[in-house]
Amino acid sequence: MIVLKSKTTATILSFLLGGLGAHHFYLENKKRGLLYLAFFWTLIPAVVGFVEFILLVTQSEDDFNLKYNPGEFCEKYRKPHSMPVSRRGKTATTSELNLEEQLLQVH
Repeated sequence: MIVLKSKTTATILSFLLGGLGAHHFYLENKKRGLLYLAFFWTLIPAVVGFVEFILLVTQSEDDFNLKYNPGEFCEKYRKPHSMPVSRRGKTATTSELNLEEQLLQVH
């Protein structure tokens, strides 16, 4: 069973307990969380935690889900390429893209 991470929860944890690395434990980045715990007395993790709080607040919900929620949920939110480009440097047509995908699958 996949448990999806909440952006709101991660943001609140980074604001209130960012100096202890609570948001990293919640986002399953245990090594970074332990590093924050080891150096919390220097107040450096508190400053970095506040910067990460700002980054989480400004990050879109889709970007958060792509980064922290794995599996099928990410496939739903995968962003398409804005303008497909062929190897010749110009905008590719659908048939050119299909041909390139078929060639890549063969090799």
